[in-house]
Amino acid sequence: MLFFLALLAYLEYCRMVNLNFWKLEVITGFFFIFFLFLPSFQNLVFLKEYLKNIPNLINFELVFLLYLVFLSFLSVVRNNDFGFRKLSYLFTGTLYIGYGFYFMFLLSLKKHGFLITLFVFIVVWSNDIFAYFFGKKFGKKQLSPKISPKKTWEGFSAGIFLGTLLGYVLFLYFPLLGSSLKGLILSFFISLL
Repeated sequence: MLFFLALLAYLEYCRMVNLNFWKLEVITGFFFIFFLFLPSFQNLVFLKEYLKNIPNLINFELVFLLYLVFLSFLSVVRNNDFGFRKLSYLFTGTLYIGYGFYFMFLLSLKKHGFLITLFVFIVVWSNDIFAYFFGKKFGKKQLSPKISPKKTWEGFSAGIFLGTLLGYVLFLYFPLLGSSLKGLILSFFISLL
C-alpha cells in the first residue's frame, strides 16, 4: 500500500515541478522507488518464493549510485531538454519521496509503529490546520512574501504551539508511546519541521 502511495506522491511531485511523466528520466525514478520497496514485497504470498533472496542480491547503494550517474548522463547528453535544475529536482524529489515512504514502511514493522506513524501525521496535520486558520484570522506579518505570500508569523507560531500541545496530549493519553516529556519534545520538533 505504501509503495502505491509513494508512486502517487512521486507522480504529483513530477507534475508540480513540470516534469513529463513519460520521459525516460521520470520513468527511472519509478524504478528507483521500486527497488527501494523490493524487500517489502517478500511478504506477498504469491511472490514469497521468488523474492526470498532479493536483499542479498541487490546492493541498494549501487542502485542509488547508478541512478545518480544515469541522471547525470542524461543531463549531459540532453542538455537542452534536461538540464541541471531538472536533474536536481528529480533526484532530490525521488530520494525524499522514495526513502520517506520506505522508512514509513520500516517503521510500520516495529512495535507500535502504526501508532507512531499516526502520531506524526496527526501532529503535522494539526500544525497545518492551526497555522492556516490562526494565520487567516489574526495574521499580520508575512513570513516570506516571495515564497508564500499568505503565510504569516502568527500562523506559523500558532501551528507550532498547538501542534506541540496536541502531540503532548496524545502522549498523555497513549502511554504506550513513551513518557510525556518525550512526547513534548518530539511534537515540538515534528511541528517545527
